[in-house]
Amino acid sequence: MSEWIPHIFTPIKILVLLTFILGLLYLNKQNTRHKVLLCVLFVSVVTEMGGAILTNLSLLYSIAFIVHNTLWLSMLFLFKNTRFLKKIIIAYVVFCVFYFLYKEVDTPLNTDNFIIGAFIYLFTFLTLSFKELKAENIVFFQSNRYLLLCSPLIFFFGYSIMFGFGDHVLTGEVLFRDTLLYDFVSYLSNIIYYLLILLYIYTEKRKDDKL
Repeated sequence: MSEWIPHIFTPIKILVLLTFILGLLYLNKQNTRHKVLLCVLFVSVVTEMGGAILTNLSLLYSIAFIVHNTLWLSMLFLFKNTRFLKKIIIAYVVFCVFYFLYKEVDTPLNTDNFIIGAFIYLFTFLTLSFKELKAENIVFFQSNRYLLLCSPLIFFFGYSIMFGFGDHVLTGEVLFRDTLLYDFVSYLSNIIYYLLILLYIYTEKRKDDKL
């Protein structure tokens, strides 16, 4: 058990766990949006902690990618409840399940499902933002819900770029000292991701305190 400790108590894992705990303490469990966010954070905690303990990481991450991305697409659906987006989410889940069952046999880590889900989220987010901007709905861009939707953007974009280079030529590049490009992007993406979620939680708590 002692060999797990250095892998569990890393800056990113501590940040993930802290965000999840604060979410449990301050988010309204009756709010559907908050429930989805807590599910996202729970998946992140299980993935990070499981990654430090389990040996079959490819299976853990492959499943986590599907659940994590589906939850964020569901978050978008809560803001823009359309039949088209609902069909996209269902199609994504069905595709991921079949692709996972087929691809998991041949590859050590199935990152394609993550990249596809991330692309769908980024494209849908940009489309939604453009429509709201065209409608001159400035209040939407100033809202806390927009902050929440923005939180995974860098995370999705950063990891999609890294996962896209399967030959590891780019990800294995050393930026400075012993820091690999993959490690740099990973830390940067996670820090921005969870700090934005923490900011969202803090803003929601302040809003509840004023009621």
